[in-house]
Amino acid sequence: MKVGIIGYGYIGKLHHIKLKELGIDEIYVYDINYENLKYAEKNGAKIVNTLEEFRRCDKVIVATPTDTHYDVLKKIIYFNLDILCEKPCCKNIKEYLKIYKLASNKENSFFIGYTEFFNPIIDRIKKIVDKLKIYAIEFIRIGPKPTDRYLDPSPIRDLIPHDLAVMDKLFGLENFKREFWIENRNQYDYGKLILRGNFIVDMTAGRLQTIKKREIKIYTDRFTLIGDTISQRIRIYENVDYVIENDTWKDISARYDLLIIKEEPLKIELKEFLYNTSNYNFLELGLKIWKILDFL
Repeated sequence: MKVGIIGYGYIGKLHHIKLKELGIDEIYVYDINYENLKYAEKNGAKIVNTLEEFRRCDKVIVATPTDTHYDVLKKIIYFNLDILCEKPCCKNIKEYLKIYKLASNKENSFFIGYTEFFNPIIDRIKKIVDKLKIYAIEFIRIGPKPTDRYLDPSPIRDLIPHDLAVMDKLFGLENFKREFWIENRNQYDYGKLILRGNFIVDMTAGRLQTIKKREIKIYTDRFTLIGDTISQRIRIYENVDYVIENDTWKDISARYDLLIIKEEPLKIELKEFLYNTSNYNFLELGLKIWKILDFL
């Protein structure tokens, strides 16, 4: 199988590593940065000088900065390749609608890199909360600001699409409307998005925090579930209660952790892309997400 990577920055290099781990050894790379190309060649990739040369490939991954997604996609979409584009796949809904229309007329698969969607704990959570009464959900996606890669100036556009994709998998985004959003770029790099449906969904994203946290909290009529997507741990809290002991509050809630078979979400994503094992329509998912983020 021949796989192309367009854009060989931090994410492109990561895709290269995971493809090699999955046994793909014929990898073609395009980048406008000469140093990136030298690094790719050193690690076994074949270098191409134009996008046209990707016609020889079976699959192609678009890992360029967000602002370039549209220009790259509108060229390669005619090559009859399976495409995986990193999220958010275009910088606004206007661009996405054009790509959506073009890709919908093709028989090839079109993936969008909502990597958290493939996290093993999400499928487990879906089974756990199915048919329960949900009161509210919180998503937290914060961490230090990376200095070794391109960053979308919008923390909402850069980070929250992962959680919107998870929401679609769990409950269907078509059942929710945007209620409120706020974002502070550059100075604080922080954003919040609130959805309303049968319950409230609170999403927080930030890139200037001193800790890294990827967490989903689901409050139900039976228990509170906290899922850590980094450690891939699910903890259930039942019979929440506190007592005073030595003049301090002591948590005596019943809690237990669920055993999860851990696997890297990016590897799962790539396997489903490479071997066409996913039945999910990522073009439609992208449209649902962009309808919620149409203010960007």
